[in-house]
Amino acid sequence: MLSDAEFRQFLTFFNRPWSGFRKVRKGVKKRIRRRMVEIGCPNLAAYLKLLAVSSEEAQLCEQCLLVSISRFFRDRQLWCYMQDQVIPRLLKNHPGPMRVWSAGCARGEEAYSLAILLAVMSVPPQVEILATDRHPECLKQAVSGVYNRSSLKEVPEDLKNRFFKALRGGRQYAIRAGSVPVIHWQEHNLLALPPPGPFHLIFLRNNLLTY
Repeated sequence: MLSDAEFRQFLTFFNRPWSGFRKVRKGVKKRIRRRMVEIGCPNLAAYLKLLAVSSEEAQLCEQCLLVSISRFFRDRQLWCYMQDQVIPRLLKNHPGPMRVWSAGCARGEEAYSLAILLAVMSVPPQVEILATDRHPECLKQAVSGVYNRSSLKEVPEDLKNRFFKALRGGRQYAIRAGSVPVIHWQEHNLLALPPPGPFHLIFLRNNLLTY
């Protein structure tokens, strides 16, 4: 396992903030160490030298820094504001098709939360939701729509019963097919050009702004 001092060196190399990674560093350090073992790198100093000369390894290593911690309706107050203020205002000002982009969607909880909210509000179906992330494994889980029970701890029981199907004795839950507006999933690095717009609403939430 890397020490905190070594991990700080690693974050400095990629220009990432210690404050953002402090609480989640244990898992990230494990992934970095696992990658070093895979390629036979004996210590962090040697690995940093390799990263400095190999853009390919640097790109692979950056995957270790991706943090996909989220849950449905994270920060409940924001979703109440969305329901009471933002979405009604958008519908009033943009009566035509509405386009939404969830940037850095991780495993999809945020995009599904929005889709559930739109269904609850009986928003007309001409809403296009695009959810993007650079991590293909996260997108794979998002497409499956299957989540551990802990991801739903802020979902009210009535919504849980309406939009989710219990699996494995309630240890996991799956989005009910056809219960929410269609979400289009796409692999995308936020540092690249954005998807074609315009968008009426863009989510750029905690994971990206923190990590």
